[in-house]
Amino acid sequence: PRPPEEQLRASLTAFFGFVAKHRAGWSVLYRQARALEPFAADVAEMRSRLLQLVSGLIAQAAHQQNGNLMDAAEADIAAHILVGACESLGEYLLDDKKADPEAVAEELTRFAWRGVAHLHAGEGQA
Repeated sequence: PRPPEEQLRASLTAFFGFVAKHRAGWSVLYRQARALEPFAADVAEMRSRLLQLVSGLIAQAAHQQNGNLMDAAEADIAAHILVGACESLGEYLLDDKKADPEAVAEELTRFAWRGVAHLHAGEGQA
């Protein structure tokens, strides 16, 4: 029952920590398996389920934090933004072995949470 921002920070820290610790495994999954049959379909299905999960969590967090309701399209767009950023930053961690996964998680948390603050202010609401 942590606040949504702490949940986001903990999830991103765990994800980026995993990528940094298992660089070879993430490279195989992200860079190679996505392009090879029969693995590509499995990776695409996992990503689709992840996007659905993240979309629901974002909508829930916006409601818990601000009392605002996001429609399904807004939540889906936000999920794609966040998941895409995580994928890109995973690549960053693969390429820059000196990058600190905790610092990456913290920066993405701050960046993402600024968007939630706009929802609180009523921006982006129809």
